[in-house]
Amino acid sequence: MPDYRLTCFFVDRRQRRKGVADAALGGALELIAAAGCGVVETYPYDIAGKKVSGSFLYNDTRSMLERSGFTFDPPKGKNHCVMRKVIEPS
Repeated sequence: MPDYRLTCFFVDRRQRRKGVADAALGGALELIAAAGCGVVETYPYDIAGKKVSGSFLYNDTRSMLERSGFTFDPPKGKNHCVMRKVIEPS
C-alpha cells in the first residue's frame, strides 16, 4: 500500500474560512482513492482553540483533519502533530 504526504494547503487570504482547504483535502483524498488506496500522513498545526494568524496555517489544522476521519499520532514539536488516514480504493 503506497504512502502519501499532504504537506501544504495555500489558500489566498480573500478566500480563507470559506471551505477551500476542506475542498482541496477532499479532492486529494478522492484522487488517492481513485489511484487504488494508500496511507495518507499529514503534519497539521494543533492550535487547540488558540488564535493563530491564517498566514501561518499553511499545513491545515488538526480539527479540519479530524472532521475528515484522520487519527492523531504523537505531537511533533511545539504546535505540530502527525495525523494518518487509510484510504480504500474507490
